Amino acid sequence: MMSAREQQSGYIALMAVLVLGAAALAISFTLLMTGADSQRTALVDQQALQAQSLARYCGEEALLQIHDNIAFTTPAAGTTVSAGQGSCTYIVTVQSPTTRNIRARGTVNTVIRKIQANVTVGASAITVGSWMDDDSTYATISQVQNITNTVDAGSTTIAQAFRGPVTAGNLIVAAVTWDTVSTVGTLTCSDNLGNAYTTLTIWNDATTFQALGICYAPNIAGGSATITATLSTSQVTRRIIASEYRGVATSGVVDVSTGVGGATGTTTANAITSGSVTPTKDGDLIYGAVMDTGGTGASSPGTGFTQRNFTNLKDLAVEDFQQLTAAPVAATWTFGTAHRYDAAVIAFKAATN
Repeated sequence: MMSAREQQSGYIALMAVLVLGAAALAISFTLLMTGADSQRTALVDQQALQAQSLARYCGEEALLQIHDNIAFTTPAAGTTVSAGQGSCTYIVTVQSPTTRNIRARGTVNTVIRKIQANVTVGASAITVGSWMDDDSTYATISQVQNITNTVDAGSTTIAQAFRGPVTAGNLIVAAVTWDTVSTVGTLTCSDNLGNAYTTLTIWNDATTFQALGICYAPNIAGGSATITATLSTSQVTRRIIASEYRGVATSGVVDVSTGVGGATGTTTANAITSGSVTPTKDGDLIYGAVMDTGGTGASSPGTGFTQRNFTNLKDLAVEDFQQLTAAPVAATWTFGTAHRYDAAVIAFKAATN
């Protein structure tokens, strides 16, 4: 039988083994995590080099285009090239008759690198200033999801649920249109998550009696969301397109906006226009909405824009792109039939990286 002294010595030895084992485990865990962090850092560094190379590739492509055609410019959204594990976008803007600015952005996964250079166009040669890192810090903006609804029966509301949950911190923007035979009235938007919406100016066609309004809510709460547009009086011919965007600023989100109500349309390319605005920030989301107030018909988005959705055979439609460099811009479309229309463009500021 063990004595009390021997038992005490045994307990001490056991505790020493446990303490040493725990210390060894902690050291192993620390080394494991350090290794994982090192791997993540190495991956990000590798992606940064790839993104920088892609930016330079697009920059050189833009330079080649200018070399071949000194009048060359890009659409406001720029020109995008997919390569390898990422993509790059370049935009060429005219600063004066003899100078051009090139901005290029390379993207690999979530890593972005941007460069820019000024180009002088001479009578027999072009001169390129040094390529410089672009210190603009705006985030990449992308649409997460959108939903639509069409109702042609009198009511003061129109509502629609998003298919998937919305993400906290994102932006919701909704284009709403309604019949104004009785009155234009007012428009407010809300959702079941308690997000705060602002309504921009309402643009109305007083000839064909149809209005267009835009609501938006930045820095939203996350969850399953149903958005409701409410009118001050019961109206018919109601439409809504609601979109969720990531990468947009969480406050002071609208940079500039404008629109037209009851403009006369043609079928000339890009002739359907909201009117022009000049953003004050690089990287704005340029969001456009149009309502064909003369009926329905074939229509296509403006040059450089991506059509996101439409309702009822393209009477209401929305489009967007992210503008790399702040420059005058309008939301444009091409109609297949010369109908009247309401149109709006809003530049939403990007979040900073």
